[in-house]
Amino acid sequence: MAYVDKLMKQWFPILLIAVSSGVVVVNGQTPEKDALAAVDGWRQGMLHKDKAQLEKVLSDALIFGHSDGHTQTKVELIDSVMSGKTNIDAMEFSDTVVRVFGNSAIVRCRIDLTSSGNGKSSMAHVNVLHVLIKGPQGWQLVARQATKLAQ
Repeated sequence: MAYVDKLMKQWFPILLIAVSSGVVVVNGQTPEKDALAAVDGWRQGMLHKDKAQLEKVLSDALIFGHSDGHTQTKVELIDSVMSGKTNIDAMEFSDTVVRVFGNSAIVRCRIDLTSSGNGKSSMAHVNVLHVLIKGPQGWQLVARQATKLAQ
């Protein structure tokens, strides 16, 4: 719940400006909110090992770049999550900025990530750039690149 409160505090001024500048709002939703919801869908899918959710929000053309330089496809990422090779315990987002350009969007944020494996837990602090496209399935993540921050 603190995550939602924090997002609302960050987003309220941006949404107020967007609404007053003529951004189309349908049933209280904006393209920015919809793109951010897709990124949160990815987050939830990773945390809960929800294959159906990941299938929904990840594009078949996904290029998923990790902070150590390696990349994965949609199939590779989902296989890694479902097999337990990737164990995400927590993901805290901050400093989130969303920009929408028609049917494309970028979501930049800081993520504090806690993961576990081989009997130990680790923490990573990364800046992440998510690239989304809006198609027949709704907003989907088509590219993601992370960069490690100093601890």
